[in-house]
Amino acid sequence: KKRGANRIYAFATHGLFSGPAIDRINKSCFEKVVVCNTIPMGGKGESNKILQLSVAQLLAKAIESVHFRKSISELFGIQNGVLQHQTPIGGGGANGPEQKKKN
Repeated sequence: KKRGANRIYAFATHGLFSGPAIDRINKSCFEKVVVCNTIPMGGKGESNKILQLSVAQLLAKAIESVHFRKSISELFGIQNGVLQHQTPIGGGGANGPEQKKKN
């Protein structure tokens, strides 16, 4: 923020919050710290700055695809080795709910 950022986010696949990590996050300038729910937070404290995204639906679809011998690449929008358009998390972006139309 000292260099002009309006909001600061941190993203990680696995939220390994050890020692004073939660306290440091709470005192930080991060708007949100976004992690997958692959590691339980149980008993480590609470923070309204930490957002956990569920991987349950993705895992379920991957298991189903393997069971029925379907492509797992399609789950990630990969066709013929090329990553196709992805929708941003939270629906943000040029046409997302956070953007206001200017008349």
